[in-house]
Amino acid sequence: MKRSVGLLIIALSLGAICNAQYRINHNKYQARNYHHQHGDPYSPVVAGIASGIIPGLGQMILHEVGRGFIFLGGTAAGEVLLISESFGHGNHALASVGASCMVIGYVWSIFDAVHVAKINDLAYRDKKKLTFNNIRLQPVLFNKSPALASGTVTCGISLRATF
Repeated sequence: MKRSVGLLIIALSLGAICNAQYRINHNKYQARNYHHQHGDPYSPVVAGIASGIIPGLGQMILHEVGRGFIFLGGTAAGEVLLISESFGHGNHALASVGASCMVIGYVWSIFDAVHVAKINDLAYRDKKKLTFNNIRLQPVLFNKSPALASGTVTCGISLRATF
């Protein structure tokens, strides 16, 4: 028991150190403004299904490792309480608390993974808008401009920026 608690604390500490952007982005973006666009790096559907299979897995694949371990640990604690009280001591009140924690952990993990994916997609789009994808300077030759009847060739430089 002490070993598993120690491993859980180490895993949560490592998760807090990892690149968790949701904590920064959730105040700036609203999930209700999300509409899927081609090129979004995070999939709310995949994150929700992953968290439905293993609680916290959806958050982990979204690079929110600490958040994922919290959901995994909470659900695992509910399962341990349910199993130990159902088969061990026979305290049905604690067994029902464990079952409730387990069910709430699974459902909350699914909804949270979908929400985190939407927020991170919105932040990615906003970040992508602020970066230049392509800047090109190229010479331009205008041969026989209609404004110039003398047939002279004009030249210049064209700047093209794609965002």
